[in-house]
Amino acid sequence: MTNSQSIRTFICLEIPEAIRELIDERATKVLRKSGARCSFVRPENLHITLKFLGDVETSRIDNLSQEIVKAVGNTPSFSLSLEGVGSFGGKKPKVVWAAIGGETERLAELAVTIDKTMAGKGFSRERRRFKPHLTIARVRQSEGFDRLISAIESCDLPREEFTANTVIFMKSTLTPAGSIYEPIAEFGL
Repeated sequence: MTNSQSIRTFICLEIPEAIRELIDERATKVLRKSGARCSFVRPENLHITLKFLGDVETSRIDNLSQEIVKAVGNTPSFSLSLEGVGSFGGKKPKVVWAAIGGETERLAELAVTIDKTMAGKGFSRERRRFKPHLTIARVRQSEGFDRLISAIESCDLPREEFTANTVIFMKSTLTPAGSIYEPIAEFGL
């Protein structure tokens, strides 16, 4: 690769495999049965986005990795939990998500710190308040929302605790079959 090439990137919190499997089994399968036209996130791709960077020149990757190390710094691991299923978009859902509970104030502080650090490197600040969630699906239909809303309400996703202990600088490649995520670097908390 030459220095003028760019890759699509974001910074996220890793989710344990057992939690990803639980979401797939207890939420994604129910939503699929609704017949709603959604683009579902594959279980291995589930994560909590802390900061979307977009296209980044490959020549900047090492420096940005060093900045992420500084941003996560001495942040210790913390406890989070699944707290059910919901959606953004009201009566016409656009995104279906698993709610995150637990030490969300620590999660939000981490997201804000990363946002400020990346702003210092020329990236736009996030305008919206951080809302911790795991995206399960993006809605691709313009009708039949009642079935989808019923499916969201019937999802039986139990409260399940997990430890947030790894931040990942991730490469995202868009393909017709869905996004392919590849870790660029991992940072332990």
